[in-house]
Amino acid sequence: MEAWNGAWAYGLPAVPSKRAIPGRCCCRCSVCMPPSCWCAKLAAGFSRTWAPLPRSWPWPKSPFSSSAASPGGVGQAKRPPLTRLSHSLPGMLIQVSPRFPRHRPLAKAVSARLPEAELAHDHLHIERVYIWALRLAGEAQADADLAGAAALVHDCVTVPKDSADRHLGSQRSAELAAGLLPEAGYAAAEVAAVVEAVRTASWSRGLAPSGPLGVVLQDADRLDALGCIGLLRSACCAAEMAPRTGGQLYHAGDPAALGDRPLNDRLAMLDHLPAKLLHLAAGFHLSSARSEGQRRHKRLLRLRQELLAELAGIHPLPEPRYDSLLLDFDGTLVDSAPAIVSCLRHGAAAVGLHVGPDDAPLRALIGRPLRESLSSWGLSESDLDHAFDAYRDAWLGGERDRCVLFPGVRSCLELLRQQGIALILASAKDQQRLPEAVERMGIGDCLDACCGAMPGELDKRALVGRALALNRGQRPAMVGDRRFDGEAAKAHGCDFIAACYGYGSMEELSNCQPAALLGHPADLLACVQSP
Repeated sequence: MEAWNGAWAYGLPAVPSKRAIPGRCCCRCSVCMPPSCWCAKLAAGFSRTWAPLPRSWPWPKSPFSSSAASPGGVGQAKRPPLTRLSHSLPGMLIQVSPRFPRHRPLAKAVSARLPEAELAHDHLHIERVYIWALRLAGEAQADADLAGAAALVHDCVTVPKDSADRHLGSQRSAELAAGLLPEAGYAAAEVAAVVEAVRTASWSRGLAPSGPLGVVLQDADRLDALGCIGLLRSACCAAEMAPRTGGQLYHAGDPAALGDRPLNDRLAMLDHLPAKLLHLAAGFHLSSARSEGQRRHKRLLRLRQELLAELAGIHPLPEPRYDSLLLDFDGTLVDSAPAIVSCLRHGAAAVGLHVGPDDAPLRALIGRPLRESLSSWGLSESDLDHAFDAYRDAWLGGERDRCVLFPGVRSCLELLRQQGIALILASAKDQQRLPEAVERMGIGDCLDACCGAMPGELDKRALVGRALALNRGQRPAMVGDRRFDGEAAKAHGCDFIAACYGYGSMEELSNCQPAALLGHPADLLACVQSP
């Protein structure tokens, strides 16, 4: 009992094993001295790297000992602060797998360099990333030894979030890792691979991984920024910065960042979710990390929603400008221009039409129903059918796989749904294939309804009319990137919000007299709330 209590008092685990480590008993009690010391039992699974402890260390007395009496007469051990223990004993920090002997000296070297007051990037963060890196290494066909080493050193240098050099954190970690890895026994080629993975690990730098190790490290590190642990780490960062920045947990005047104020996660911790964390789920590389990332992403969204619900009675949310949005697909939610232009070229080639090397005339056709776009070439009815079939064959033959969501689209849609905004897709894509396109983009759960083009519809007015018939809101707006969207919105008496990052020109969009201009999908959040 005393042996277990010695472990419990310091927040350390007791793991069964038959192995002993003489001279390294952590509780120094009469019950569990070697070979039965609980410290020795760690050798069966994960082991902790540590240095022998001095006998002068103030070990707590057992709560079951008669000499450890509390003022009330009941024995009670005095538990020392875990943070103090961790940083007083830098060798007792990061768990490593016994399968990789080189990880132990590396973990010890990194442990000695961890910042004392930065819980968001402490030894527990490194342990979590380390364990996920080992799990993901097989799926990425990466060397598990090197993947674990990359996880151990990826945050060996921590730059404060409010520092002007924050973006250099991964670069500085890579530079320090280049010196630590050889000391742990890694060869030059191995060091180069790990250093490159660490250099590209940071989300804020936007660098793509250059190999399997980079893929593993990015996925493992980003998993630790999502879910409950992600929210806790954000709060820790805010607490660490607050004495210098005067930051708070949230912006009292606009906790949900629904107004037109810019996001600032250095002054309002809750802003860190829409500024960064809610964008991470779209960037995972490996299927298992992607699945876990989606679970944590949804959990983080629920936590944010519950937090805002608690704050609603104290800081009431403003009445939204719009209660429903009709959303265009191509050029507004999805970057599909490369795929559509390629398919149009296939259609033109099928009927012997030369369209030239310039893509601009073809991009100008995006946004209309397909048959209307092809009709602009002056084709006969038979050639029109032939071009249509060639376009469809190219699309189904693989061009559709080139389509991707614009950055920030999914998180924007999720946040709009949390605010109770109805979202209806109004796309010129064929009604029969629109649901499949939505499913491939992974946004079906964010939409309330989907309306596509029906046979015989030559413009978007009728399509938007059908979408409005499905809408229960009283204050709708149409969001699109082409004049066809603006003309349809005007025909039905609703506001037009122009997506300037899409495929229409500024001149074209300005002629539609839009109620607002969007430079980025995330701008829609503020637009919905602004009076």
